[in-house]
This record gives sequence, C-alpha cells and structure tokens, in this order.
Amino acid sequence: MRVKKTGLTFFLVLIFVLNSVSAQSLEVTDISLNPSVIWLDDDPRITISARCIYNGSSISDATVSVEIQSPGGLTTPGYLWYSSGRYSSSFRLDQFYEIGTYTASVTCEYNGYTDTREKTFNVREMSLNIINEGGEINAYMGDVIEIKVDFRVDGRPVSLPKNDFRIYIGEEEVEPVSVIGTASYQKISVDLCPSGNIESCMNKLPEGLYDLEVTACYSSDKRITSKVKNYVRVNSPLISDLTEDDVDVRILGNKVFERVYVESMECDRQSGSCTVKLNIPSNLQPGSYDLFLSLKKKFGDSYYTVEDYIPLQVVLQLSGVMKDAAGDVVRTVITLTNEKTGQVITGTTDYSGRYALDVLPGDYSMEIRFGGTIVRFNNVTISNDDLLLALSGNLIRYDEGHLNSGSPVGVRVIKVIVVEFALPFSSAFLYRYVERDQGRCSYDQEHHRI
Repeated sequence: MRVKKTGLTFFLVLIFVLNSVSAQSLEVTDISLNPSVIWLDDDPRITISARCIYNGSSISDATVSVEIQSPGGLTTPGYLWYSSGRYSSSFRLDQFYEIGTYTASVTCEYNGYTDTREKTFNVREMSLNIINEGGEINAYMGDVIEIKVDFRVDGRPVSLPKNDFRIYIGEEEVEPVSVIGTASYQKISVDLCPSGNIESCMNKLPEGLYDLEVTACYSSDKRITSKVKNYVRVNSPLISDLTEDDVDVRILGNKVFERVYVESMECDRQSGSCTVKLNIPSNLQPGSYDLFLSLKKKFGDSYYTVEDYIPLQVVLQLSGVMKDAAGDVVRTVITLTNEKTGQVITGTTDYSGRYALDVLPGDYSMEIRFGGTIVRFNNVTISNDDLLLALSGNLIRYDEGHLNSGSPVGVRVIKVIVVEFALPFSSAFLYRYVERDQGRCSYDQEHHRI
C-alpha cells in the first residue's frame, strides 16, 4: 500500500510540472483599427493598435509588427510602438488605390514566442466632378440652368436627391430644382431666381463671371466638393432683348408638324416672364397635340437657345339648350366617360337651359339625368366628321307629359317621356320611377310600355 501511494504522489507532481511549463504563452489581443472605414478621397490614414499578453500579463518590450494587405495582394509592412499600455502606429495608404476589404495582420514576438492575429477594414472612394462640356455656362437671370456632375461611390454612379446637393455660384448659394440621374452623370437644374423678383435676384448675383462649386452630401458626416473657376456667366434678363422674331413655335401631333404664327409678345422685366400670343391654325383636327416653343438669340459669336413644350388639346364642343315642348327649362346633368382613357367629363345646364361640354373625338358612355329620369347611352361615337355636331341645340331633346293626340284606346297613360339623341350609339337604357295605384313601377313592370 505504501509503494502505491508513493508512486501516485510522484505521478501527480509530474503532471503539475508539465502544466506549469505549457502555461507559458504569448497572445495578441484587443486589435483596434481607427477609423474602421478609410476613404481614399480623404486623408487615407489608419491607426492600428493592439496589446501583447505574455502569461496573462501585458508586456511592454515585445517586438510588434504589422502587415497590411490589399484586396489585390499588395502588402505594406510596418511596426507598432509601445505607449500607454498599447502598441500602436499610424499609416498612410497613399500607395493603395484599390477599394474593398483590407487585412491588418499584427504579430507579437517575445522571449522566443510568436503570435499573430488579423483584423479587416474597408477602403472606399468617393468622387465628384463637374462635367465641363466646353466653355462657360451663359446664364440669364430668371433662367433655369443645367449643371452636369459625375458623382460616384466605389466607382459606381450614385444618384442623390436634390436636397443632398449644395451649389454655389460665386458666394451665392442657389437651390436645385430637380436632379435627373443617368448611367454616367447627374443633371442638376438650378433656378437662378426662384422668387421671381428679378431686381432682387440681380442685387444678390449681379452680372459677371463666377466660380461654380458643387457639394454632394453622401451622409451626415461624408461629403465631397468640386469647383470650377470662372465657369458661370450671369447676364441681365434675356427678356429685355427679345422680340417676336426670336420665338419659334411648332405644333406636333396627329400626323401634323406645322409652324404657328406668333402675333405678339409682351415681356415684364420685373417678373421675368413673357406672354406670347399665338394664332393656332384653324384647320387642325380635334385631338391631342404638343406645342413646342423655342427661343434663339445671338450674342456676339454664339447663340443662346432654350426650348420647352406644353400639351395642347383641340376639342369638339357639345352644346345646346334643354327645354321641353312647352318651352320650359329642363335641368339636366350630362356625364361622358371616355371608354379608352376613363376620363370623366360632366356638365350641367345653366338658368337658361344652356350646356356646353368640350370633348376629344372618341368613344364614350353617356349618362343624361333629366330630374327623375336617367338615360344611359353606350358606345357613343363622337367624331369631327359627324355632321350632326352642327345641329347646335338639337343633339339632345327631352319632353315629359305633353301628349297632344290623347291616350290610345284601352291604355291608361301614366307618364309620357320623349328623349331624342342625335349621336350614334350601340344601346340605350331609360330608368324612371313613376307613381301608379299607390305603388311605384319602372319601365319593365307589367303593362308598362315604352
């Protein structure tokens, strides 16, 4: 028993000694990267720090190195130096041009032991360039100018909303009206005088040549600025020099492309607006058109050109007077629904019984309400070629209760309603409640004839 006990004691001591030797260790801990995201367009600097732990205690006399590896495999070596309980150093990434994920490998060497740990960080890039399409921008107070910029994040175009751009012409900040993004650039529209007070705007931004500065705000703490010197020339309002000869108007649509005669043009310098009086060709067929207006003015050796368009509808008018056979006004509500577009047009008679509705050619469903009578017509065709449109006042007729010839023999007449409709249609429906023998009936009741 004593021999076994001694052997057991020796065995336990041996295990303790082995555990004591293996407990000697070196470890890299608490790697810190600041910042965690590097922007190449800013100061591409990163601070790397870490701690070296030997046998559970922080040490200050180890050799600590770092190797920074780019996504493409390019490496940069360096050393970390001890200060205030940590090994740290700052590095500039000037030699790096890649965006993506980088790896920082920190190695600690001490007393013949070595340990390495890794930590990753991201490198990104943001760029902004004002696209100069040749020469300065010739702007006129009251005008809307277009500025093209190429804004990219990590090499890809990014479209920002208008509120994320700040634009300065000289020292004066101007607000974007809209931003339209394309695959290669963003087009920013800027109103030089959004208030419309030209005189006040000219006081803030007098005639002259100005620098253009554009700032894109990608986030609350990340923005970038691009500037072009002597790029925007501000001139007095163009309206002071415009005449009818500088205006060209064209109408396009329904196989028509025709020039429109400009009768006159009156401009208000204070408001910065012009009123153009046009003579629309009388031979235009009813339908939808686009009216294009362009201004072209020569200044020196160059031309200033601007254009815009508005939709124009040439309509047919359904008009007339609603009176019954006795000459009394019949209050009427007319509703047309375009069967193709769903557009609803509604008109009512005035105190004299007159009505007028402007419609485009097409197929409609039409509902006419004469007091308690409702008539619906389906697939009503309205065409400029229909000669019935010339029957002004006679397209719709209505009468109630005027029977001059008396009732037919054997028939009790409750109500006589006459509706005349001059336009072509496919089917119709008439609905009217009338009193009969203390009850109510409509046209499809038994013994009720239409």
